[in-house]
Amino acid sequence: MTDGLDLEELHLLHDVTHGHALATRLALTALRNRRSGGNSADRAEIVGAVSAFATRELLPTFADAAHEQVAHLVALAPEVDGPLAVALTGRDDVWSVVRSFEREGLGRVYSRGGRKLFAFHALVAASLTRQALIEIDGVGIRRARSFAASHLSAWGDPVDVIRLLLAAEREDDVWPFFARNFSELSQHRNSEVIQPLNAVPLSRLEEHGTLAICFAVMLSESERARRADLSAWLKSESGD
Repeated sequence: MTDGLDLEELHLLHDVTHGHALATRLALTALRNRRSGGNSADRAEIVGAVSAFATRELLPTFADAAHEQVAHLVALAPEVDGPLAVALTGRDDVWSVVRSFEREGLGRVYSRGGRKLFAFHALVAASLTRQALIEIDGVGIRRARSFAASHLSAWGDPVDVIRLLLAAEREDDVWPFFARNFSELSQHRNSEVIQPLNAVPLSRLEEHGTLAICFAVMLSESERARRADLSAWLKSESGD
């Protein structure tokens, strides 16, 4: 079932597919077709393989072009509530469209913190996002992700917000958000934050110094945690 993936690759696979059985099987199929020479698959390869396969095989069809446009915009955010959906699409009636996506089996509506939220299923989201990047110009993509980052910064997942800020080219806004959420990010989400920062080109890190500081801090925290784990293991082995 693992197709020779190592432990790190399996963790990345789970992160991308959220443990969904069908998504995992499709991802493994896609990776089997893409991997060559025994090279280790990184997150970008797994995400690319899953989204490419999803675009070919699982892209939803919409009878209404307006609903398709809504789906593309909503998919640019990891999750939406009513106000964010309105901000992304400019439609006051958008929540009824979102509910239709749930009825069609494309995603789910759920509650958290007193909010009604919607998210597309993982592979559907990957497929729609890939299509959105083709159909919507760069300005529109950055605008949507900027709206999503601003809205989710108050209550959304902090790693999602950092990814959105980077995608919206709001590099200078990463540091203040990072600082406000430092405890959670450094103690519990370290590797998840390092992944998107590691993908930032060196030129952008040099241009936006606080972004480079975020990266350096998280790398330092990661090394500190690794040393603490090693020390604990050595003590357990020595019987202290």
